[in-house]
Amino acid sequence: MKKLLTLAIPALLAMTTSGWACDEYKTMSQDELKQYRDVLSDANADPIDRFFAYQGLACSDQPVMRAYATRAGLASARDPILRQQIAFDALMALPRIDLELAPNGANEKVQRFLKENGTVFSYEVRYRSRQQGCIEFYNRGACQEGRSLTLKGETMLFNVGDLVGTLTLTDAGEYIGAVRFKGNPIPARIRVY
Repeated sequence: MKKLLTLAIPALLAMTTSGWACDEYKTMSQDELKQYRDVLSDANADPIDRFFAYQGLACSDQPVMRAYATRAGLASARDPILRQQIAFDALMALPRIDLELAPNGANEKVQRFLKENGTVFSYEVRYRSRQQGCIEFYNRGACQEGRSLTLKGETMLFNVGDLVGTLTLTDAGEYIGAVRFKGNPIPARIRVY
């Protein structure tokens, strides 16, 4: 445990000074990676220790380890704050957000809209603010209403053009809910990995 805290303190210091621990990815030994993995996958470990283990793996210079940190962290996180933080970090790192819509039970207007536009809407991330908890899809300098999504704990407020709605983080690490198209609800999902 002491070694884990020794490994995590630099990540915590970087996080508090820059707002994100991964300004630079770090090369880690196999022993360090294994230690972080063991703590992260232990659902009974202290949530703070699991958070540090997640941060350690999420800052690895190995993309597979970073992806593993998100998947394993979300899969075994019983603590809602840890799950929310992992999902938040994963979303903030994505270069693109995919909104998946399900036409199940949709009325004729929605069916026509989905037939013309498809069921997956991909948005390139142009700007992100960890402090405001928002991701902007059009403007490179700030988040604007009608062009972004905002995260508030386990809730995501999606507001882009004609698609407006609320999605909630599930235990599976997905945001599930509905968006409205001109007042008509459509089941929606956003995956974080």
